[in-house]
Amino acid sequence: MISEQPLDTLVPVENAAMDERTVIQWDKDDLDMVGLLRVDILALGMLSALRRCFDLVRYHRGRELTIATLPPDDVPTYDMIGRADTVGCSRSSHGRRWPCCRGSSHASSTTW
Repeated sequence: MISEQPLDTLVPVENAAMDERTVIQWDKDDLDMVGLLRVDILALGMLSALRRCFDLVRYHRGRELTIATLPPDDVPTYDMIGRADTVGCSRSSHGRRWPCCRGSSHASSTTW
Protein backbone atom coordinates (compact mmCIF):
# COMPACT_ATOMS: atom_id res chain seq x y z
CA MET A 1 0.00 0.00 0.00
CA ILE A 2 1.06 3.55 -0.57
CA SER A 3 -0.15 6.30 1.74
CA GLU A 4 0.87 9.68 3.09
CA GLN A 5 0.52 8.43 6.68
CA PRO A 6 1.96 5.38 8.48
CA LEU A 7 -0.09 2.33 7.50
CA ASP A 8 -0.83 1.35 11.08
CA THR A 9 -2.76 4.60 11.49
CA LEU A 10 -5.03 3.68 8.55
CA VAL A 11 -5.53 -0.09 8.60
CA PRO A 12 -4.97 -2.99 11.01
CA VAL A 13 -1.46 -4.44 10.57
CA GLU A 14 -0.15 -7.70 12.06
CA ASN A 15 3.03 -9.76 11.98
CA ALA A 16 3.25 -12.23 9.12
CA ALA A 17 4.41 -15.84 9.34
CA MET A 18 7.72 -14.83 7.72
CA ASP A 19 10.25 -13.01 9.87
CA GLU A 20 10.54 -9.26 9.33
CA ARG A 21 7.22 -9.12 7.43
CA THR A 22 3.82 -7.67 8.22
CA VAL A 23 0.44 -8.04 6.59
CA ILE A 24 -2.54 -5.77 6.31
CA GLN A 25 -5.69 -7.41 7.66
CA TRP A 26 -7.95 -5.93 4.98
CA ASP A 27 -8.28 -7.57 1.59
CA LYS A 28 -7.89 -5.77 -1.74
CA ASP A 29 -11.63 -5.09 -2.05
CA ASP A 30 -11.73 -3.38 1.35
CA LEU A 31 -8.75 -1.22 0.39
CA ASP A 32 -10.35 -0.29 -2.90
CA MET A 33 -13.63 0.58 -1.19
CA VAL A 34 -11.94 3.18 1.04
CA GLY A 35 -9.79 4.50 -1.82
CA LEU A 36 -6.34 3.25 -0.71
CA LEU A 37 -3.75 2.35 -3.35
CA ARG A 38 -2.54 -1.25 -3.30
CA VAL A 39 0.52 -2.36 -5.28
CA ASP A 40 1.01 -6.09 -5.89
CA ILE A 41 4.73 -6.53 -5.33
CA LEU A 42 4.39 -10.30 -5.56
CA ALA A 43 4.14 -9.81 -9.30
CA LEU A 44 7.42 -7.88 -9.35
CA GLY A 45 9.07 -10.57 -7.25
CA MET A 46 7.77 -13.26 -9.60
CA LEU A 47 9.16 -11.43 -12.63
CA SER A 48 12.55 -11.31 -10.88
CA ALA A 49 12.29 -15.03 -10.11
CA LEU A 50 11.49 -15.76 -13.77
CA ARG A 51 14.50 -13.71 -14.87
CA ARG A 52 16.73 -15.75 -12.54
CA CYS A 53 15.20 -18.99 -13.88
CA PHE A 54 15.94 -17.94 -17.44
CA ASP A 55 19.51 -17.12 -16.40
CA LEU A 56 19.89 -20.58 -14.82
CA VAL A 57 18.49 -22.34 -17.89
CA ARG A 58 20.94 -20.42 -20.08
CA TYR A 59 23.86 -21.22 -17.75
CA HIS A 60 23.10 -24.91 -17.20
CA ARG A 61 21.40 -25.88 -20.48
CA GLY A 62 22.78 -23.33 -22.92
CA ARG A 63 19.25 -22.44 -24.02
CA GLU A 64 18.09 -18.82 -24.27
CA LEU A 65 14.48 -18.40 -23.12
CA THR A 66 12.23 -15.41 -22.53
CA ILE A 67 8.59 -15.16 -21.57
CA ALA A 68 7.80 -14.69 -25.25
CA THR A 69 9.74 -17.81 -26.30
CA LEU A 70 8.46 -20.27 -23.69
CA PRO A 71 7.14 -23.32 -25.54
CA PRO A 72 3.33 -23.19 -25.69
CA ASP A 73 3.08 -26.98 -26.05
CA ASP A 74 4.95 -28.27 -22.99
CA VAL A 75 2.87 -31.42 -22.48
CA PRO A 76 4.38 -32.40 -19.07
CA THR A 77 3.51 -28.95 -17.71
CA TYR A 78 -0.08 -29.10 -18.95
CA ASP A 79 -0.39 -32.66 -17.60
CA MET A 80 0.77 -31.38 -14.19
CA ILE A 81 -1.82 -28.57 -14.29
CA GLY A 82 -4.50 -31.05 -15.39
CA ARG A 83 -3.77 -33.14 -12.27
CA ALA A 84 -4.00 -29.94 -10.17
CA ASP A 85 -0.44 -30.74 -9.05
CA THR A 86 0.51 -27.08 -8.84
CA VAL A 87 1.61 -26.51 -5.23
CA GLY A 88 4.56 -24.13 -5.37
CA CYS A 89 3.75 -22.97 -8.91
CA SER A 90 3.02 -19.33 -8.19
CA ARG A 91 -0.63 -18.36 -8.09
CA SER A 92 -1.85 -21.56 -9.73
CA SER A 93 -1.07 -23.26 -6.41
CA HIS A 94 -3.95 -21.45 -4.68
CA GLY A 95 -6.65 -23.93 -3.68
CA ARG A 96 -9.48 -21.98 -5.31
CA ARG A 97 -7.89 -22.56 -8.72
CA TRP A 98 -7.62 -26.36 -8.40
CA PRO A 99 -11.18 -27.12 -9.52
CA CYS A 100 -10.63 -25.23 -12.77
CA CYS A 101 -7.26 -26.94 -13.32
CA ARG A 102 -8.23 -30.51 -12.47
CA GLY A 103 -9.16 -32.40 -15.58
CA SER A 104 -7.92 -29.69 -17.93
CA SER A 105 -6.37 -30.94 -21.10
CA HIS A 106 -3.47 -29.44 -23.01
CA ALA A 107 -5.88 -28.17 -25.66
CA SER A 108 -8.02 -26.25 -23.19
CA SER A 109 -5.04 -25.07 -21.14
CA THR A 110 -3.42 -23.27 -24.05
CA THR A 111 -6.20 -20.69 -23.95
CA TRP A 112 -5.32 -19.50 -20.42
